[in-house]
Amino acid sequence: MFKIPFLILPYKIVDRLSNIFLNFGRSVVAKQKNFSLYFLQADIPIKPEKYVAIGVASAIVNFLIFSIFTIILAILGKSQWLYVLIASVIVVFFMYMQQMSYPKLVVSKKVRNIEANLLPALRAMTVQLTAGVTFFNALKNIAKSNYSVISDEFQKAINAMESGTPAIEALERVSRDNPSLFFRRAIWQIITGMQVGADISGVLREIVKSLIQEQVTEIQTYGGKLSPLSMFYMVIAIIFPALGITFVLVLSTFVQALGDNYKTILFVIMGTVIFLQIIFLGMIKSGRPPLL
Repeated sequence: MFKIPFLILPYKIVDRLSNIFLNFGRSVVAKQKNFSLYFLQADIPIKPEKYVAIGVASAIVNFLIFSIFTIILAILGKSQWLYVLIASVIVVFFMYMQQMSYPKLVVSKKVRNIEANLLPALRAMTVQLTAGVTFFNALKNIAKSNYSVISDEFQKAINAMESGTPAIEALERVSRDNPSLFFRRAIWQIITGMQVGADISGVLREIVKSLIQEQVTEIQTYGGKLSPLSMFYMVIAIIFPALGITFVLVLSTFVQALGDNYKTILFVIMGTVIFLQIIFLGMIKSGRPPLL
């Protein structure tokens, strides 16, 4: 089941409140054409305009809850409630932006999943066709196997074929709604081979060969990106903190004005290093080629 992030109240309550903002949702979707495409590609069972309306309703509800909670804390702690209220606005705005970007994130995860399983699935299909299995049965075996989203996509084609849709048309539907370029390219080549009456096992071998070449190219490109990232990590996360800590410790022995402030500086340096390492790991993960 698709779950919208950062919903504090139950979905049914927010869903009812969102009806007020449906017109706003339609205007937003009309201006952002790619937004509707994400819902189609990710198979999200919510209409785009409804999703935007839910996001707005959720933002208002979250703001009211956060505001009441933080103002009470501010009064008990004798703090300035205005600053706390501004912080609530920033947090709620961040949550709303995350909700609006979530469909795109779902599509990105789906693309990575498809392209990570595409090569093994096509190899298995090639082996089966070479062994004499029919194309339909090979497709059905891949759909029943554990190839994650690839199996789900092939199952859609199988369901369409079993309901009377021609194989070429069923594969066209699957490729048309798929966000992965490599998957669409592979299906298009299979369709072209079927239209001209070519040997599908030979077509699949050529597809696998081209994917392997693409994989090698992506590995080389990824390796080239890792070199400057490694240098960045060495300088920012190892050399700079080590020199900074040494400098603070030496300075604290000569300058009495620092007092116990050097401990605070050390904690700040440690927090900065942890934050930079998290960013570095995120850059490494996001830059990893999808075919690997």
